[in-house]
Amino acid sequence: MLGGAAWLVKVALIWENGGTNTTDGLVGVLFDIGAIGIVLGAGIRAWHAPASGLLRHRLVAVLAAVIAFVAAVNLPILLGWVLFGRTWLAEEVGVILTAVGALVLGVRWVSAGNRPVATD
Repeated sequence: MLGGAAWLVKVALIWENGGTNTTDGLVGVLFDIGAIGIVLGAGIRAWHAPASGLLRHRLVAVLAAVIAFVAAVNLPILLGWVLFGRTWLAEEVGVILTAVGALVLGVRWVSAGNRPVATD
C-alpha cells in the first residue's frame, strides 16, 4: 500500500509543478519507493498464493506478478500516448491506475485478515 500511496503523491507533485519535473528530486525518490513497494507487495502476495507450496510454483507466481506489474504500468502509458499525445499526464496514466490498484488490493487483502507481510 505504501508503494501506491508514494506513486499518487508523485503524480500530485508532478501536477503541481505543471509536468516540468517528472524524474528529479523527491519525484524520483517517490517513483523508486512506489515501484519497490508495489513489486515487493505483489511478489510477497504471489509467493504465498500457490496452494501447493512448491518452490517452482512460487517462483512462477512471483515472475508472473512482476510481469503483470510491468504490463499494468506500461500498457496504459501506450494507450495514453495514443489518446492524448506524449504529455506528462498521458505518461502517468499507468502509474495512477497501478497505484490505485495496489491500494485497493492491499486494503482488501489486509481487511480480509491477512498480515501485510505473511510468513511461513
